[in-house]
Amino acid sequence: MKDKQNSNLYRIVKFHHAVEILKGSLHFSHPSKWDDPYETRVKHSHDYAMFAQCWGKKSMSDAMWRIYSQDHLGVRIKTTRAKLNDALTDFVRKNKGYKRRLADVKYEKTPAVRKKTREIVDALNGGWQPTLAADLLFHKREAFDHENEVRALLYCPSIDQAQKDVGLKVPVNGHQLIESIYLDPRAPEALTDALTRYIVDILKFKGTVQKSELYARPKELTVVQEQILNQV
Repeated sequence: MKDKQNSNLYRIVKFHHAVEILKGSLHFSHPSKWDDPYETRVKHSHDYAMFAQCWGKKSMSDAMWRIYSQDHLGVRIKTTRAKLNDALTDFVRKNKGYKRRLADVKYEKTPAVRKKTREIVDALNGGWQPTLAADLLFHKREAFDHENEVRALLYCPSIDQAQKDVGLKVPVNGHQLIESIYLDPRAPEALTDALTRYIVDILKFKGTVQKSELYARPKELTVVQEQILNQV
């Protein structure tokens, strides 16, 4: 069985975002840019300083394709937990003042999330603890459990507060980080071919590039009516 550190992580992103990664830039967003209002429910003096990125543990998900690739131009990139952790560790080592976390999101019923949030707020009112503040981003309501998330978090209290609006660019070796790229299963073949050629011929990506087979038509099976009738 594969150990947790070497387990695969997946993310569906817009095609140009995948290109940015292969060219060496991994984008981290401020949670205020996400749809779930619970992500930024708690206000504190360092809430500007946390940036995160979300990955999933599920290789195939109809829901995730429909949410994150509505125009059929999304791609699913794959890495491992160990490779992502190495990229974060390297960034923190080279950039003074940053801290990191890579951990699974815990999904709970809404009352449990509210209770946990209140406990964290009470603790923070007793004194600033960055680790506890980070915990707020690793508890989500069950309505989002289809995401099956692992979150990468970067925290830097000395960062310019204006960075909150534009996000954080983390330099990475994209060709080392990304192992494969799957194109949207609903994308027309002409588009699939064009994107594949760009990734392979222009960007020189050596990993697997192919169209997702999520909606590939299976082999048809025929029921022989006479046999069924004989068995009744």
